[in-house]
Amino acid sequence: MRLAYIIKKAEGVFKMKKLFSMLLVCALISSLLCGITVFAQAVQVVVVSDDNSWTNATYDEETGILTNVDGGYSFKVAINGDTATLSAASAELITAQSVCIPASFTVGENTYSCTTVSQYILSGGSNTANESVQEVVISNGIININDNAFRNASALQTVNFPESVVKIGSYSFNSSGITSVFVPKTVKSVGKGAFGNTKSLNDATFEEGITITALPDEGFKGSSIVSVSFPNTITKIGGGCFQSAGKLTTINGNSSVFDLSFVTESIGQLAFQQAGALAGEFIINAQTVGKEAFKQTGAATKFTFMENVKTITGALQYRYDENLESMVFLGKTAPTIDSNSFGNTNAFTIYYPANSTGYDAAGYTAKTCVPFGGHISAVVSDGANTTVTYTVAEYTQSAEKIAVIALYDVQGNMIAAKTVPVNEEGVNDALTAVFEGVTGAGTAKIYTWSSFAQVKPLYDAFEYTVATNVVE
Repeated sequence: MRLAYIIKKAEGVFKMKKLFSMLLVCALISSLLCGITVFAQAVQVVVVSDDNSWTNATYDEETGILTNVDGGYSFKVAINGDTATLSAASAELITAQSVCIPASFTVGENTYSCTTVSQYILSGGSNTANESVQEVVISNGIININDNAFRNASALQTVNFPESVVKIGSYSFNSSGITSVFVPKTVKSVGKGAFGNTKSLNDATFEEGITITALPDEGFKGSSIVSVSFPNTITKIGGGCFQSAGKLTTINGNSSVFDLSFVTESIGQLAFQQAGALAGEFIINAQTVGKEAFKQTGAATKFTFMENVKTITGALQYRYDENLESMVFLGKTAPTIDSNSFGNTNAFTIYYPANSTGYDAAGYTAKTCVPFGGHISAVVSDGANTTVTYTVAEYTQSAEKIAVIALYDVQGNMIAAKTVPVNEEGVNDALTAVFEGVTGAGTAKIYTWSSFAQVKPLYDAFEYTVATNVVE
Protein backbone atom coordinates (compact mmCIF):
# COMPACT_ATOMS: atom_id res chain seq x y z
CA MET A 1 0.00 0.00 0.00
CA ARG A 2 2.76 2.36 0.94
CA LEU A 3 4.71 1.41 -2.14
CA ALA A 4 1.75 2.33 -4.36
CA TYR A 5 1.48 5.71 -2.66
CA ILE A 6 5.18 6.44 -3.22
CA ILE A 7 4.91 5.49 -6.90
CA LYS A 8 1.88 7.73 -7.38
CA LYS A 9 3.63 10.67 -5.68
CA ALA A 10 6.65 10.24 -7.87
CA GLU A 11 4.50 10.27 -10.97
CA GLY A 12 2.95 13.57 -9.84
CA VAL A 13 6.34 15.13 -9.30
CA PHE A 14 7.45 13.92 -12.70
CA LYS A 15 4.39 15.41 -14.35
CA MET A 16 5.00 18.73 -12.62
CA LYS A 17 8.61 18.77 -13.75
CA LYS A 18 7.51 17.89 -17.26
CA LEU A 19 4.96 20.68 -17.24
CA PHE A 20 7.51 23.12 -15.88
CA SER A 21 10.00 22.08 -18.55
CA MET A 22 7.39 22.58 -21.23
CA LEU A 23 6.63 26.04 -19.89
CA LEU A 24 10.33 26.90 -19.94
CA VAL A 25 10.63 25.70 -23.51
CA CYS A 26 7.56 27.75 -24.53
CA ALA A 27 8.94 30.83 -22.84
CA LEU A 28 12.27 30.36 -24.58
CA ILE A 29 10.62 29.88 -27.95
CA SER A 30 8.43 32.93 -27.36
CA SER A 31 11.44 35.01 -26.45
CA LEU A 32 13.29 33.89 -29.55
CA LEU A 33 10.28 34.55 -31.73
CA CYS A 34 9.91 38.05 -30.25
CA GLY A 35 13.53 38.72 -30.95
CA ILE A 36 13.15 37.52 -34.50
CA THR A 37 10.06 39.74 -34.97
CA VAL A 38 11.85 42.88 -33.79
CA PHE A 39 14.82 42.11 -35.98
CA ALA A 40 12.53 41.54 -38.96
CA GLN A 41 10.82 44.89 -38.44
CA ALA A 42 14.14 46.72 -38.32
CA VAL A 43 15.44 45.34 -41.60
CA GLN A 44 12.09 45.86 -43.35
CA VAL A 45 11.92 49.63 -42.74
CA VAL A 46 12.53 51.37 -46.06
CA VAL A 47 12.60 55.19 -46.11
CA VAL A 48 12.51 57.26 -49.31
CA SER A 49 14.26 60.65 -49.15
CA ASP A 50 15.69 63.08 -51.67
CA ASP A 51 19.22 62.86 -50.32
CA ASN A 52 19.24 59.06 -49.75
CA SER A 53 20.42 59.59 -46.18
CA TRP A 54 17.88 57.19 -44.63
CA THR A 55 19.55 53.94 -45.75
CA ASN A 56 19.74 52.69 -42.16
CA ALA A 57 16.40 53.29 -40.46
CA THR A 58 14.26 51.80 -37.71
CA TYR A 59 10.64 52.24 -36.78
CA ASP A 60 9.09 51.49 -33.40
CA GLU A 61 5.41 50.73 -33.93
CA GLU A 62 4.66 51.07 -30.23
CA THR A 63 6.07 54.59 -29.84
CA GLY A 64 5.72 55.74 -33.45
CA ILE A 65 9.37 56.80 -33.59
CA LEU A 66 11.12 56.75 -36.98
CA THR A 67 14.90 56.92 -36.59
CA ASN A 68 17.67 57.74 -39.02
CA VAL A 69 20.34 55.62 -37.35
CA ASP A 70 23.32 56.96 -39.29
CA GLY A 71 22.00 60.53 -39.25
CA GLY A 72 21.52 60.47 -35.50
CA TYR A 73 18.01 61.91 -35.32
CA SER A 74 14.41 60.77 -35.08
CA PHE A 75 10.87 61.96 -35.79
CA LYS A 76 7.62 60.99 -34.20
CA VAL A 77 5.12 59.75 -36.76
CA ALA A 78 1.34 60.21 -36.57
CA ILE A 79 -0.26 57.90 -39.13
CA ASN A 80 -3.63 58.69 -40.68
CA GLY A 81 -4.59 56.11 -43.27
CA ASP A 82 -1.69 55.96 -45.69
CA THR A 83 -0.28 59.41 -44.80
CA ALA A 84 1.91 60.55 -41.95
CA THR A 85 2.65 63.76 -40.06
CA LEU A 86 6.18 64.23 -38.70
CA SER A 87 6.87 65.97 -35.41
CA ALA A 88 9.59 66.18 -32.77
CA ALA A 89 10.44 62.74 -31.38
CA SER A 90 11.08 64.03 -27.87
CA ALA A 91 11.77 67.19 -25.90
CA GLU A 92 15.43 66.93 -26.88
CA LEU A 93 16.85 69.18 -29.60
CA ILE A 94 18.22 67.55 -32.75
CA THR A 95 22.00 67.96 -32.75
CA ALA A 96 22.81 66.73 -36.27
CA GLN A 97 24.14 69.34 -38.72
CA SER A 98 22.14 68.04 -41.66
CA VAL A 99 18.55 66.78 -41.48
CA CYS A 100 16.36 65.31 -44.21
CA ILE A 101 12.57 65.28 -44.05
CA PRO A 102 11.64 61.97 -45.75
CA ALA A 103 9.02 61.56 -48.44
CA SER A 104 7.71 58.16 -47.33
CA PHE A 105 8.54 55.04 -45.36
CA THR A 106 7.56 51.39 -45.66
CA VAL A 107 7.21 48.91 -42.82
CA GLY A 108 6.58 45.40 -44.04
CA GLU A 109 3.90 45.68 -46.68
CA ASN A 110 2.59 49.07 -45.51
CA THR A 111 3.79 52.33 -47.10
CA TYR A 112 3.06 55.74 -45.62
CA SER A 113 3.51 59.08 -47.41
CA CYS A 114 4.98 61.84 -45.25
CA THR A 115 2.92 64.93 -46.06
CA THR A 116 3.17 67.33 -43.10
CA VAL A 117 5.93 68.83 -40.95
CA SER A 118 4.73 69.92 -37.50
CA GLN A 119 5.84 72.84 -35.33
CA TYR A 120 9.30 73.10 -33.82
CA ILE A 121 10.36 69.79 -35.34
CA LEU A 122 14.06 70.49 -34.72
CA SER A 123 13.58 71.96 -31.25
CA GLY A 124 11.86 69.26 -29.26
CA GLY A 125 8.41 70.65 -29.98
CA SER A 126 9.04 73.91 -28.10
CA ASN A 127 10.07 77.45 -28.98
CA THR A 128 13.72 76.81 -28.16
CA ALA A 129 16.57 77.87 -30.41
CA ASN A 130 18.24 75.03 -32.27
CA GLU A 131 21.86 76.03 -32.80
CA SER A 132 23.03 72.79 -34.44
CA VAL A 133 21.10 72.06 -37.63
CA GLN A 134 22.64 73.91 -40.59
CA GLU A 135 20.87 72.21 -43.50
CA VAL A 136 17.37 70.84 -44.02
CA VAL A 137 16.47 68.83 -47.10
CA ILE A 138 12.70 68.68 -47.61
CA SER A 139 11.93 65.68 -49.81
CA ASN A 140 9.56 65.92 -52.73
CA GLY A 141 6.24 64.68 -51.36
CA ILE A 142 5.96 66.98 -48.37
CA ILE A 143 2.82 69.11 -48.84
CA ASN A 144 2.41 71.16 -45.66
CA ILE A 145 5.04 72.97 -43.63
CA ASN A 146 3.03 73.91 -40.57
CA ASP A 147 3.22 77.05 -38.45
CA ASN A 148 6.50 77.46 -36.52
CA ALA A 149 7.97 74.31 -38.15
CA PHE A 150 11.57 75.57 -38.25
CA ARG A 151 11.22 78.66 -36.11
CA ASN A 152 14.30 79.65 -34.12
CA ALA A 153 16.53 77.24 -36.05
CA SER A 154 19.23 79.87 -35.74
CA ALA A 155 22.01 77.84 -37.39
CA LEU A 156 19.87 76.78 -40.35
CA GLN A 157 21.38 78.24 -43.52
CA THR A 158 20.02 76.13 -46.36
CA VAL A 159 16.51 74.90 -47.05
CA ASN A 160 14.68 73.87 -50.22
CA PHE A 161 11.02 73.82 -51.19
CA PRO A 162 10.19 70.97 -53.57
CA GLU A 163 7.33 71.34 -56.02
CA SER A 164 5.12 69.21 -53.79
CA VAL A 165 4.95 71.93 -51.11
CA VAL A 166 1.63 73.78 -51.10
CA LYS A 167 1.68 75.50 -47.71
CA ILE A 168 4.43 77.43 -45.91
CA GLY A 169 2.96 78.16 -42.50
CA SER A 170 3.03 81.26 -40.34
CA TYR A 171 6.40 81.93 -38.67
CA SER A 172 7.65 78.63 -40.15
CA PHE A 173 11.18 79.99 -40.70
CA ASN A 174 10.98 83.04 -38.46
CA SER A 175 14.24 83.78 -36.64
CA SER A 176 16.05 81.05 -38.54
CA GLY A 177 19.47 81.48 -40.14
CA ILE A 178 18.41 80.93 -43.75
CA THR A 179 20.35 82.91 -46.34
CA SER A 180 18.18 82.52 -49.45
CA VAL A 181 14.56 81.66 -50.25
CA PHE A 182 13.03 80.36 -53.48
CA VAL A 183 9.27 79.85 -53.31
CA PRO A 184 8.13 77.62 -56.20
CA LYS A 185 5.01 78.35 -58.22
CA THR A 186 3.24 75.34 -56.71
CA VAL A 187 2.98 77.04 -53.30
CA LYS A 188 -0.56 78.28 -52.65
CA SER A 189 -0.12 80.01 -49.30
CA VAL A 190 2.66 81.66 -47.29
CA GLY A 191 1.73 82.51 -43.71
CA LYS A 192 2.26 85.58 -41.59
CA GLY A 193 5.85 86.23 -40.52
CA ALA A 194 7.11 83.16 -42.41
CA PHE A 195 10.58 84.65 -43.05
CA GLY A 196 10.61 87.45 -40.51
CA ASN A 197 13.60 88.19 -38.28
CA THR A 198 15.93 86.17 -40.49
CA LYS A 199 19.14 88.03 -39.80
CA SER A 200 21.22 86.28 -42.46
CA LEU A 201 18.68 86.39 -45.28
CA ASN A 202 20.04 87.94 -48.47
CA ASP A 203 17.43 87.31 -51.15
CA ALA A 204 13.97 85.89 -51.77
CA THR A 205 12.28 84.94 -55.03
CA PHE A 206 8.67 83.99 -55.71
CA GLU A 207 8.61 81.98 -58.91
CA GLU A 208 6.85 83.33 -61.99
CA GLY A 209 3.48 81.63 -62.35
CA ILE A 210 2.78 81.32 -58.63
CA THR A 211 -0.94 81.54 -57.88
CA ILE A 212 -0.79 83.45 -54.62
CA THR A 213 -1.81 87.09 -55.09
CA ALA A 214 -0.59 88.56 -51.79
CA LEU A 215 2.76 88.84 -50.04
CA PRO A 216 2.17 87.85 -46.41
CA ASP A 217 1.72 90.15 -43.43
CA GLU A 218 5.11 90.62 -41.73
CA GLY A 219 6.55 88.17 -44.27
CA PHE A 220 10.07 89.65 -44.09
CA LYS A 221 9.65 91.96 -41.12
CA GLY A 222 12.91 92.62 -39.33
CA SER A 223 14.93 90.52 -41.77
CA SER A 224 18.23 91.38 -43.40
CA ILE A 225 16.86 90.82 -46.91
CA VAL A 226 18.68 92.78 -49.63
CA SER A 227 16.78 91.75 -52.75
CA VAL A 228 13.26 90.45 -53.39
CA SER A 229 11.58 89.38 -56.63
CA PHE A 230 7.92 88.57 -57.17
CA PRO A 231 5.73 88.35 -60.29
CA ASN A 232 3.19 90.91 -61.46
CA THR A 233 0.36 88.64 -60.36
CA ILE A 234 0.89 89.93 -56.83
CA THR A 235 -1.88 92.46 -56.17
CA LYS A 236 -1.47 92.90 -52.40
CA ILE A 237 1.48 93.54 -50.11
CA GLY A 238 0.61 92.61 -46.55
CA GLY A 239 0.88 94.85 -43.53
CA GLY A 240 4.42 95.05 -42.18
CA CYS A 241 5.69 92.79 -44.96
CA PHE A 242 9.04 94.61 -45.23
CA GLN A 243 8.82 96.59 -42.01
CA SER A 244 12.26 97.24 -40.52
CA ALA A 245 13.95 95.42 -43.43
CA GLY A 246 16.64 98.06 -43.33
CA LYS A 247 18.99 96.40 -45.84
CA LEU A 248 16.45 95.99 -48.65
CA THR A 249 17.77 97.83 -51.71
CA THR A 250 16.39 95.95 -54.71
CA ILE A 251 12.87 95.04 -55.83
CA ASN A 252 12.46 92.93 -58.96
CA GLY A 253 16.01 93.61 -60.04
CA ASN A 254 15.77 97.39 -59.79
CA SER A 255 17.50 99.46 -57.16
CA SER A 256 16.42 102.94 -58.29
CA VAL A 257 12.81 102.68 -59.55
CA PHE A 258 10.52 100.46 -57.49
CA ASP A 259 7.65 99.83 -59.88
CA LEU A 260 4.71 98.46 -57.88
CA SER A 261 2.14 99.51 -60.48
CA PHE A 262 0.85 95.93 -60.77
CA VAL A 263 -0.01 95.85 -57.04
CA THR A 264 -3.51 97.17 -57.62
CA GLU A 265 -5.47 96.19 -54.49
CA SER A 266 -3.63 97.25 -51.35
CA ILE A 267 -0.32 97.98 -49.68
CA GLY A 268 -0.85 97.25 -46.00
CA GLN A 269 -0.06 99.47 -43.05
CA LEU A 270 3.62 99.66 -42.14
CA ALA A 271 4.42 97.57 -45.24
CA PHE A 272 7.73 99.36 -45.90
CA GLN A 273 8.15 101.25 -42.64
CA GLN A 274 11.85 101.72 -41.86
CA ALA A 275 12.90 100.01 -45.10
CA GLY A 276 15.33 102.88 -45.22
CA ALA A 277 17.79 101.63 -47.85
CA LEU A 278 15.32 101.81 -50.76
CA ALA A 279 16.83 104.79 -52.54
CA GLY A 280 14.90 106.11 -55.52
CA GLU A 281 11.34 106.34 -56.84
CA PHE A 282 8.28 104.32 -55.86
CA ILE A 283 5.51 103.89 -58.42
CA ILE A 284 2.29 103.07 -56.56
CA ASN A 285 -1.01 101.93 -58.06
CA ALA A 286 -2.73 100.20 -55.13
CA GLN A 287 -6.29 101.30 -54.53
CA THR A 288 -5.59 101.53 -50.79
CA VAL A 289 -2.29 102.52 -49.19
CA GLY A 290 -2.30 101.62 -45.51
CA LYS A 291 -1.38 103.70 -42.50
CA GLU A 292 2.28 104.65 -42.37
CA ALA A 293 3.02 102.19 -45.18
CA PHE A 294 6.14 104.15 -46.18
CA LYS A 295 6.98 105.85 -42.92
CA GLN A 296 10.71 106.39 -42.42
CA THR A 297 11.73 105.17 -45.85
CA GLY A 298 14.39 107.82 -45.61
CA ALA A 299 16.27 107.08 -48.84
CA ALA A 300 13.21 107.42 -51.10
CA THR A 301 13.33 110.54 -53.28
CA LYS A 302 10.03 110.37 -55.11
CA PHE A 303 6.58 108.75 -55.07
CA THR A 304 4.34 108.51 -58.11
CA PHE A 305 0.72 107.63 -57.38
CA MET A 306 -1.17 106.38 -60.40
CA GLU A 307 -4.85 106.82 -61.22
CA ASN A 308 -5.98 103.70 -59.37
CA VAL A 309 -4.95 105.06 -55.94
CA LYS A 310 -8.11 106.09 -54.08
CA THR A 311 -7.20 106.18 -50.39
CA ILE A 312 -4.03 106.89 -48.43
CA THR A 313 -5.05 106.22 -44.85
CA GLY A 314 -3.63 107.45 -41.58
CA ALA A 315 -1.47 110.36 -40.54
CA LEU A 316 2.29 110.87 -40.86
CA GLN A 317 2.65 108.51 -43.82
CA TYR A 318 6.10 109.71 -44.79
CA ARG A 319 7.52 111.02 -41.54
CA TYR A 320 11.31 111.42 -41.33
CA ASP A 321 11.79 110.98 -45.08
CA GLU A 322 14.56 113.53 -45.29
CA ASN A 323 15.47 112.78 -48.93
CA LEU A 324 11.95 113.02 -50.34
CA GLU A 325 11.83 115.61 -53.13
CA SER A 326 8.45 115.16 -54.76
CA MET A 327 5.18 113.29 -55.09
CA VAL A 328 3.41 113.01 -58.40
CA PHE A 329 -0.31 112.21 -58.50
CA LEU A 330 -1.73 111.11 -61.84
CA GLY A 331 -5.41 110.82 -60.89
CA LYS A 332 -7.80 113.51 -62.06
CA THR A 333 -9.48 113.11 -58.67
CA ALA A 334 -7.22 113.38 -55.63
CA PRO A 335 -6.96 110.30 -53.38
CA THR A 336 -8.52 110.67 -49.95
CA ILE A 337 -5.84 111.42 -47.38
CA ASP A 338 -5.59 112.45 -43.75
CA SER A 339 -5.21 116.18 -43.17
CA ASN A 340 -1.78 115.55 -41.66
CA SER A 341 -0.66 112.71 -43.94
CA PHE A 342 2.47 114.56 -45.04
CA GLY A 343 3.26 116.25 -41.76
CA ASN A 344 6.68 116.22 -40.10
CA THR A 345 8.47 115.76 -43.39
CA ASN A 346 11.04 117.91 -45.08
CA ALA A 347 9.79 120.27 -47.75
CA PHE A 348 8.85 118.57 -50.99
CA THR A 349 6.66 119.42 -53.96
CA ILE A 350 3.38 117.77 -54.89
CA TYR A 351 2.61 117.62 -58.61
CA TYR A 352 -0.93 116.94 -59.79
CA PRO A 353 -2.79 117.03 -63.12
CA ALA A 354 -4.12 120.31 -64.38
CA ASN A 355 -7.92 120.56 -64.48
CA SER A 356 -8.30 118.00 -61.70
CA THR A 357 -10.20 118.07 -58.40
CA GLY A 358 -9.42 117.52 -54.73
CA TYR A 359 -5.83 118.65 -54.63
CA ASP A 360 -6.82 121.77 -52.75
CA ALA A 361 -7.56 119.71 -49.62
CA ALA A 362 -5.62 120.55 -46.46
CA GLY A 363 -3.44 117.46 -46.58
CA TYR A 364 -2.09 118.51 -49.98
CA THR A 365 -1.84 122.25 -49.55
CA ALA A 366 0.43 121.78 -46.55
CA LYS A 367 3.09 121.31 -49.23
CA THR A 368 3.91 123.22 -52.39
CA CYS A 369 1.47 122.04 -55.06
CA VAL A 370 2.16 122.47 -58.77
CA PRO A 371 -0.16 121.41 -61.61
CA PHE A 372 1.20 119.60 -64.63
CA GLY A 373 -0.14 118.19 -67.89
CA GLY A 374 -1.66 119.48 -71.04
CA HIS A 375 -4.92 121.21 -71.85
CA ILE A 376 -6.52 121.89 -75.22
CA SER A 377 -8.53 125.13 -75.21
CA ALA A 378 -9.58 125.34 -78.88
CA VAL A 379 -9.61 123.39 -82.16
CA VAL A 380 -10.33 125.38 -85.36
CA SER A 381 -10.48 124.13 -88.95
CA ASP A 382 -10.42 126.72 -91.78
CA GLY A 383 -11.07 124.24 -94.58
CA ALA A 384 -7.38 123.81 -95.35
CA ASN A 385 -5.68 123.32 -92.02
CA THR A 386 -6.57 122.56 -88.41
CA THR A 387 -5.13 124.70 -85.60
CA VAL A 388 -5.02 123.45 -82.01
CA THR A 389 -4.58 125.88 -79.13
CA TYR A 390 -3.12 124.27 -76.01
CA THR A 391 -1.00 124.70 -72.89
CA VAL A 392 1.33 122.35 -71.04
CA ALA A 393 1.31 123.28 -67.38
CA GLU A 394 4.47 123.66 -65.34
CA TYR A 395 6.21 120.53 -64.17
CA THR A 396 9.76 121.02 -62.96
CA GLN A 397 10.82 117.43 -62.26
CA SER A 398 12.70 117.12 -65.51
CA ALA A 399 14.23 119.47 -68.07
CA GLU A 400 12.92 117.13 -70.77
CA LYS A 401 9.24 117.65 -71.53
CA ILE A 402 7.37 116.05 -74.35
CA ALA A 403 3.85 116.52 -75.66
CA VAL A 404 2.03 114.92 -78.58
CA ILE A 405 -1.25 116.12 -80.08
CA ALA A 406 -3.32 113.60 -81.99
CA LEU A 407 -6.39 114.27 -84.17
CA TYR A 408 -9.20 111.72 -84.54
CA ASP A 409 -12.14 111.54 -86.92
CA VAL A 410 -15.73 111.09 -85.73
CA GLN A 411 -15.32 107.30 -85.78
CA GLY A 412 -12.36 107.58 -83.39
CA ASN A 413 -9.66 106.76 -85.91
CA MET A 414 -6.44 108.70 -85.56
CA ILE A 415 -5.80 110.73 -88.70
CA ALA A 416 -2.77 112.75 -87.63
CA ALA A 417 -0.33 113.12 -84.77
CA LYS A 418 2.70 115.26 -84.10
CA THR A 419 5.16 116.21 -81.39
CA VAL A 420 4.61 119.80 -80.29
CA PRO A 421 6.55 122.38 -78.26
CA VAL A 422 5.81 122.73 -74.56
CA ASN A 423 5.65 125.75 -72.29
CA GLU A 424 8.76 127.07 -70.69
CA GLU A 425 9.01 126.55 -66.97
CA GLY A 426 6.74 128.93 -65.12
CA VAL A 427 5.06 130.17 -68.30
CA ASN A 428 1.54 128.98 -69.09
CA ASP A 429 0.71 131.10 -72.14
CA ALA A 430 -1.35 129.42 -74.85
CA LEU A 431 0.57 127.72 -77.66
CA THR A 432 -0.65 126.66 -81.11
CA ALA A 433 -0.02 123.70 -83.35
CA VAL A 434 -1.04 123.70 -87.01
CA PHE A 435 -1.94 120.49 -88.87
CA GLU A 436 -1.60 121.39 -92.54
CA GLY A 437 -4.05 119.74 -94.91
CA VAL A 438 -6.12 118.22 -92.11
CA THR A 439 -9.77 119.23 -92.02
CA GLY A 440 -13.18 117.92 -90.97
CA ALA A 441 -14.98 117.12 -87.76
CA GLY A 442 -13.29 115.13 -85.04
CA THR A 443 -11.47 115.23 -81.72
CA ALA A 444 -8.06 116.47 -80.60
CA LYS A 445 -6.19 114.94 -77.66
CA ILE A 446 -2.94 115.96 -76.01
CA TYR A 447 -0.59 113.43 -74.45
CA THR A 448 2.14 114.54 -72.04
CA TRP A 449 4.93 112.85 -70.12
CA SER A 450 7.66 113.87 -67.79
CA SER A 451 10.33 111.95 -65.90
CA PHE A 452 7.77 109.82 -64.06
CA ALA A 453 6.85 107.81 -67.18
CA GLN A 454 8.78 106.21 -69.98
CA VAL A 455 8.59 108.30 -73.15
CA LYS A 456 7.14 106.38 -76.09
CA PRO A 457 6.18 107.67 -79.53
CA LEU A 458 2.45 107.86 -80.01
CA TYR A 459 2.63 107.24 -83.67
CA ASP A 460 4.48 104.90 -85.94
CA ALA A 461 2.51 104.24 -89.10
CA PHE A 462 -0.47 105.31 -86.95
CA GLU A 463 0.16 102.55 -84.41
CA TYR A 464 0.65 104.09 -81.02
CA THR A 465 0.63 103.52 -77.25
CA VAL A 466 -1.56 105.80 -75.14
CA ALA A 467 0.37 107.56 -72.43
CA THR A 468 -0.47 107.44 -68.74
CA ASN A 469 -2.02 110.87 -68.40
CA VAL A 470 -4.35 112.11 -71.12
CA VAL A 471 -6.08 115.46 -71.12
CA GLU A 472 -8.60 116.31 -73.82
